[in-house]
Amino acid sequence: MNHDNRRTATITGVALAVFSAVVLSGSPTPRGAVIISNLGQCTAPLLAALALRAASRRAQDLAQRRALRYLGVSALCWGLGQVIWTYYEISQTAAPFPSAADVGYVLAIPFAFTGVWMLSTRSTTSAHVLAAIDGLIVAGSLLAISWPLVLGPSWDAGGDSPLTFALSLAYPLGALVVSSSVLMVIMRAGGQRSAVPIALIGAGLLTLGCADSLFVWQTLQGTETNVSLADVGWVSGYLLIFLAATRYPRGADEELSAEKVVLRDQAASWRRALLPSSVAVLAIAVRIVMEVQGKPGDGFLTTITLTTIGLGIVRHLLTMRENQGLTRTLEEKIDELTTREGQLSHQAFHDPLTGLANRRLFSDRVDHALSRARRTGERTGVLFIDLDDFKVVNDSLGHAAGDACLAAMAQRLQGHFDQTGDVVVRLGGEEFGVILDATEDVAFARAERFRQALEGEALVFGDDRSRVTVSIGCGEFDPARHADADAFYLEVDAALYRSKVSGRNRTERAQAGMAPIPAGIAPAG
Repeated sequence: MNHDNRRTATITGVALAVFSAVVLSGSPTPRGAVIISNLGQCTAPLLAALALRAASRRAQDLAQRRALRYLGVSALCWGLGQVIWTYYEISQTAAPFPSAADVGYVLAIPFAFTGVWMLSTRSTTSAHVLAAIDGLIVAGSLLAISWPLVLGPSWDAGGDSPLTFALSLAYPLGALVVSSSVLMVIMRAGGQRSAVPIALIGAGLLTLGCADSLFVWQTLQGTETNVSLADVGWVSGYLLIFLAATRYPRGADEELSAEKVVLRDQAASWRRALLPSSVAVLAIAVRIVMEVQGKPGDGFLTTITLTTIGLGIVRHLLTMRENQGLTRTLEEKIDELTTREGQLSHQAFHDPLTGLANRRLFSDRVDHALSRARRTGERTGVLFIDLDDFKVVNDSLGHAAGDACLAAMAQRLQGHFDQTGDVVVRLGGEEFGVILDATEDVAFARAERFRQALEGEALVFGDDRSRVTVSIGCGEFDPARHADADAFYLEVDAALYRSKVSGRNRTERAQAGMAPIPAGIAPAG
């Protein structure tokens, strides 16, 4: 709330407090209090009408502009009706029933109803049924409250003519309809802040509805006075609407964190769930009080009460069904995310061409194997395997054939190194690696068997066949000799280099102190 709005609210609050104190205390005289009360009831709705008209001119949203105009027309109708009634009061002219003032009062109801529903948040199809049931629960509960107190006695009292009878019912029914609409709009309002102060407008209209009901109840009880609490209620209601109009449009919410957004949405969900239940509980409480006072309800009230309870049960069952659907949807989303996470994890640690583990996973597995070797003394062998003359395949057959050759080589490696603990990886380019839970002698023997099998049979890839050979470096991790994995890699890589420069198509063992590859030298193929 900015400074101007705060000052307006303060002035309005002080004025309302002074007005209430004056009229309820009968100051300065009972006759003076009546005049002040009627003038206040003229001023408040006309102020609200002017403020709503000004707010509608500031509105950018068409629906909000129309809603504010309808609410403004409603306030204007009520204010003009009160001006006519004030004339009767001040001139001490006997007011007929119905009078011209009643026209303004009654017309205020449909305009207020239309304006309220234009402020309603558009619900999705899935939420429409629940919203309708909530509305029926609220309307039924308010009817169950109003019937024994106001509507029922008004119905029983009848009227001198059909018009007076209809008019006597119009006020309590109008209060019931508008109040139900207000509660529905508040329930359907989302957690996100609206430019329209819906809660403040709703509070004003509910206050007006309560004042109307109080006035009718006092009339039926024969306790009506020239100045009553209902007068303060009418003035208070329209002043709340006036304050809401002066605050339009409200600024949007500040950027919220994800956690605060969840909390906001949860609060909105609780509001939608608790509001109809609260009104229903109030209706049941009124029924209990009436029974205790020896005023049992009639068949109509019993029907309304049972119907509202039944709707509450249906609402609960639909909520359970909706929650089950949301749970299934959430489980499906979790499964999708889990699958996607697995796919991303696989992509991060595997080569897309061959499907083998990549250098990143290779380093991770070697580190774990070496750590285990230090703790338990288990042997870990590593092979570095490089295709000989792979450049010739690429240059003569094309890169697509080269990729097919690498994929076929990956399959041959996996088919040969398939014992428990074997890990085959593509280190990059035409170089592969194998981790084995074996001594250097076993690793060397298995490497030789693979090399010889590959040498003796042409490699088939796509529509091509070619005799492909490999050079292999073989080593075993020795915790006493190798300070870390990098030192171990250098020896095995040096063994691979030695097999290349020694004529290719051979397997060389890593040896302590074996010279690494000279800088800038890389054997072709």
